Amino acid sequence: MSNVEPLARGDGIQNRFALVVGIDTYDDADITRLPYCVRDAKRLERALRARGYKVSCLHNDRGPGHQPTRGNVVRALKALVRAGDEDDLLLVHFSCHGTVIDHRPHLLLRDTTKTAAGRYDKTLSLSDLLQILRASPRWVSLFLDACHMGLGLDPDTALSTQYNHEKAGSFALLSGSTLGDITQDSGVQKGGVFTNALVEGLSGAAAAPNGRILFSDLARHVQHAVADWRQSEEGRSKLSTQLPVLRLEVADLEVAPALPFIPLVPGHEGPLEGTGLSNKIRSAAFTPDGRWLATTGEDCTVRLWSPVTGQLGATLLGHRGHVGGVAFEPSGVRMATASNDGTVKFWQVPGASLLTPLTPDLPARIHAVAWSPLGNRVAIGSDIGVHIYDPDAPTQHLFHLTAHEGPVWAVAFLPSGELLTGGNDEVVHVWKGDSFERSDSWKCKGPVWAIGVSPSGDKVVTAGCDREAREQLTHVPVLRRSSTGEVLKEMSGHKQAITSAAFSPDGKTIATTSYDGTLRLWLSSTGAPIGLLDAKSNSEAYAAAFSPGGKSLFVGFANGKGRLYDLTVNNG
Repeated sequence: MSNVEPLARGDGIQNRFALVVGIDTYDDADITRLPYCVRDAKRLERALRARGYKVSCLHNDRGPGHQPTRGNVVRALKALVRAGDEDDLLLVHFSCHGTVIDHRPHLLLRDTTKTAAGRYDKTLSLSDLLQILRASPRWVSLFLDACHMGLGLDPDTALSTQYNHEKAGSFALLSGSTLGDITQDSGVQKGGVFTNALVEGLSGAAAAPNGRILFSDLARHVQHAVADWRQSEEGRSKLSTQLPVLRLEVADLEVAPALPFIPLVPGHEGPLEGTGLSNKIRSAAFTPDGRWLATTGEDCTVRLWSPVTGQLGATLLGHRGHVGGVAFEPSGVRMATASNDGTVKFWQVPGASLLTPLTPDLPARIHAVAWSPLGNRVAIGSDIGVHIYDPDAPTQHLFHLTAHEGPVWAVAFLPSGELLTGGNDEVVHVWKGDSFERSDSWKCKGPVWAIGVSPSGDKVVTAGCDREAREQLTHVPVLRRSSTGEVLKEMSGHKQAITSAAFSPDGKTIATTSYDGTLRLWLSSTGAPIGLLDAKSNSEAYAAAFSPGGKSLFVGFANGKGRLYDLTVNNG
């Protein structure tokens, strides 16, 4: 151990560093091309950045200094080690060819060559890799999506374990294959089976309810996912025997910490005895200045909260039924709420005073409300169609849009002023102009319960409960081009119906909530999953709302509880 450089003293803060290596093609034409390793590296990089990692990436699509040659890989590993102190965590991932030389595992890098005798030059042995990592921060996690890796059962692995033990840290290795087996790609999943499962786990599938991911839980998720794939039609056709193997020493390793959040205090209280009502939080919205968070519930109340402390500021009474929708005037002066008691009410903010005159009661439940970009129109979705009001003269509705058959669950305005409405009839209608003429209709796969609009208005997310119970397309939010309704991406991941969809203020991120108790985050440019903020909570998730600056994200649940997540801590 005398050749190990001492680490910088810890500063009490755990930074997380990662090196991700993906190799599709090799300089030696005799080494078989791999189809998905670079794509896998890019996906993993996004997932790690979403959880606060500072990521270096070497793959074939990068520039000369970032090509995955042996020299560049070794230099990148040493640079990563030097970047940290003894409190930091280091994660390393390889997706490339692997082989066994003299009974020990080796990684094949871009400039590896195959000799006439069938041997390889310029490989990186697992023992060499571990030798470098022995000078790393004391928390080390290693993932190998390469053939013939196994657990690295050689003396150098023992030395690495000893090093982490002496530092009171942890050493964890997860390999996609045993020493005598290979890893597999999936044409269905379009990626390495092992890395697909790894990205899914890091994106939230292996997370605890508070967002924390332990290495053991991540490894268990990967092992189960690979086992499930082996039993799929594709896995059986490949006669796959792939078995990811785990080596976890000293202590379990926290790959991603819990996500900090502020709970709403006390939350929507209930259920209310004798009323048959529950305390579900049905919708939420921030004031445009970010000063207040408004939530509505099945307890017939509207509540205002401080986004800074989560403390209750005011409880607004007046509705006699579930309050399913809330929207703020663009100026932030007024708030509109919609209830299944058939009423829309307007409130002055701040102060939350009920304003008169009121809209006339409808003989139907009202489910959703939206305020137009100019502030001169309010749209509501009800059991008997869509109604348009002038908020300055609300006693008579201006238009009654009756194209939908059955309840209208979602309404949303584009920045251009066009109105989108979605209902139980599995259709989204587009309404244009001052007279709200229907200009287009988009057929969906099930009832539309939520519509999210990007800040620029170029993209829309539609979601709800799919009729088709296909394995890969059940309860799937759909990313669309707003000008045509063209489907850009079906975002698979939720296990039950989608209850809300929202874009971040910068338009880069989409949040969706579901009956499955989760809130998932997606990249709006591609629809790729990038995170999961709350998994395995014992309550359905109903509402999602980003703060105006995008620094926090609210999630409301069916048990009346709410959480304000700080997005600045773990987004890297």
